[in-house]
Amino acid sequence: SRTRSMNITEFENHLDRYGANIDNWPKELSKAALLLINSDSKDARKLHESAKQMEKILDGFKQLPASDGLKKSILNRIRFQSPKTLFGLSRTPTGRLP
Repeated sequence: SRTRSMNITEFENHLDRYGANIDNWPKELSKAALLLINSDSKDARKLHESAKQMEKILDGFKQLPASDGLKKSILNRIRFQSPKTLFGLSRTPTGRLP
């Protein structure tokens, strides 16, 4: 099967969606991305390097667990709201669901 081409805008969108590790992208997209990076596209290489640097920075941040107070607040909020309110199904002024 023939690998489809990818333009720089598509590449940037896929970087945002799938991350800098192109091995984690869907197979057809990863092939097209590698073709673009290995072509004469300096923009694609710059975007890819920037994404890798950003992920490296973000990976360096320590993930802190949620405090007991935050957990309790979230659970109370869920517990005391109706599913319609919780999931954005608010009633119209006539009292009917949209």
